[in-house]
Amino acid sequence: LEEYRQAYPGFIETAFFAVLPYNCFASEDDPSTCEERLTWLIEHDYEIGNHTMGHENLTNLSIDRFKEEIVGPIHWLNERISGRNNLCDVLVLPFGAYPADDDYVALLFDGFWLEGEYYLPKLVIEVGGGPARAPYHVEWDTNLSRYNTEPEMFWYWADQISSGEIDVYVSDGNTQTITIPEDWKDMVNTDLVREDG
Repeated sequence: LEEYRQAYPGFIETAFFAVLPYNCFASEDDPSTCEERLTWLIEHDYEIGNHTMGHENLTNLSIDRFKEEIVGPIHWLNERISGRNNLCDVLVLPFGAYPADDDYVALLFDGFWLEGEYYLPKLVIEVGGGPARAPYHVEWDTNLSRYNTEPEMFWYWADQISSGEIDVYVSDGNTQTITIPEDWKDMVNTDLVREDG
């Protein structure tokens, strides 16, 4: 990413990493500590999110364990990161797996209490899928598909985009303006736009 940023400075500003507190992308090739790797990401302006405490499959945990897996990294990240790099309220599902129980799924989208504090993920990111809707799209939901980089999935979606099967549009990045192609104006959730000012 750093090499890409150097080669194409107008294209990439930052990237998002969902960190597991127990290893922070540990590898045999990198002798640095978890804290050192986390500090490097922050110093290079990357955003850090929640991938649960231990990458447990959320499909069959007890309710207490389920909540702890989600809340643990929030506390852990808040102790280490402040400011805009801390996206601890963005949850990347381990294995992309939603809980099997609909009541647990509801906790992800409606929030839950744990030890006197209320938790509500701002965004839940799944493991697969293609391009995502923008937050002001009429079909936007608080779950988002990752653009999976495993070769088979990556090239499937890349081919869909390059063939024109899927329309892709990237805004100008100005958070004060919603920029869309003229013929997409009916896709804007104008109620949400007004609500957000």
